Amino acid sequence: RAGCSSLAQMGFCPHETPRSEKPRLTAEDMAAFRRCRSESFWWGSFPLMAGASTIVASLQYQGSFEEKPGSLIASYLAAGFLGFLGGRLMYMGKCRQMFLELDDSRVKDFFVQNPTKRPGPRFYFGGYTLKFALPDQP
Repeated sequence: RAGCSSLAQMGFCPHETPRSEKPRLTAEDMAAFRRCRSESFWWGSFPLMAGASTIVASLQYQGSFEEKPGSLIASYLAAGFLGFLGGRLMYMGKCRQMFLELDDSRVKDFFVQNPTKRPGPRFYFGGYTLKFALPDQP
């Protein structure tokens, strides 16, 4: 049992545990992932990033950053990041629907077998989980 710690003497060696074979993604799955990434950026993230940056620019024009000029760059970065993240989260339901419409998809099989594992942001507060789930798609 080379490469294991002293726990190997007790019968535990993480290097010898069998790994489950990961399912291979089909060509349809990969095409759907690429399509989802592209559409979620151009139709979700980009408009939100542009809108958030426009709000920061209007605040800059009104003089809101004259007292703290260093916060201007941070505000643009935060607006871009939040717009990007918000656009991706908004598009999760559409991406899920893309996979459910495929014929031969491992991701579709996962969604069908695990209906409770739905995409959506989760927030953890001291042992309690607050989950925002997307509405059921017909």
